[in-house]
Amino acid sequence: MTAAIVALVLPLVEGRDSGWAPWIWVCFALVPILVAAFFAQQRRLESRGGEPLFPQLLLRTPAFRWGLMWQLVFWCGQASFYVVLTMYLQLGRNLTALESGTVFLGLAIPYFVAVALVPRLVARLGRLVLVLGSVANLLGFAALAIVASTGASVGWVLVGLVFCGAAQGLSIPPSTSLVLGTANAEDAGVVSGALSTMQQVGGSLGVAIVGTVFFGALGSTAAPRGSNVADAFAASLEPLAIVAAAAIVLTFLLPRGGRARGEVR
Repeated sequence: MTAAIVALVLPLVEGRDSGWAPWIWVCFALVPILVAAFFAQQRRLESRGGEPLFPQLLLRTPAFRWGLMWQLVFWCGQASFYVVLTMYLQLGRNLTALESGTVFLGLAIPYFVAVALVPRLVARLGRLVLVLGSVANLLGFAALAIVASTGASVGWVLVGLVFCGAAQGLSIPPSTSLVLGTANAEDAGVVSGALSTMQQVGGSLGVAIVGTVFFGALGSTAAPRGSNVADAFAASLEPLAIVAAAAIVLTFLLPRGGRARGEVR
């Protein structure tokens, strides 16, 4: 599995600088083979009475399976968004690191407000809370794309960040409870480890993919100007919007069942 992750992430990170050399495509071709080999080994181990990393019973549980996929997709849009937003604020808007960090408060405050409201919203709406979060993400990315494209004042960035912060607050707690809620005592470590792994892999993939789009749109400019960075930022928001839309689709594949152990309906 580690080899599969490296074969997927490394080419995305190094592909542009290497001119998309042949070894990049060899790595991509190896990914499904390595993943298939991993799960075949896991099934063989379990059939012989061993203790697999991913028990097949868990993988057959819809809440666990689709919950992990949702985590992978959602986290593709988190760390990558922070990277390109920071680049945009500091290189495109010429803000200092401290000023950029202050702008990020526009994301942090609505996040904590949304987190405080999540328990009541989940009790009333169930899994639709995740849909609201992804829709808020889409609205935030659209607002930021308009700001970047029109050159509006940096204050308007806060409008998009309010939506994005609320989206994270609406999405992270219930989605985490959904996955962890599938665990019983003996599987708690496996489920927790799988959740953490998906979050880390999603973050790595997102930075690699969105970073490739951003720097590809930026070009080879030695000293990027504000307009160049703004265009690159707007371009990088497109894959982020696709990720948010994919999260909406995956939400409807999650089970509607009971909320035992904090599971979302």
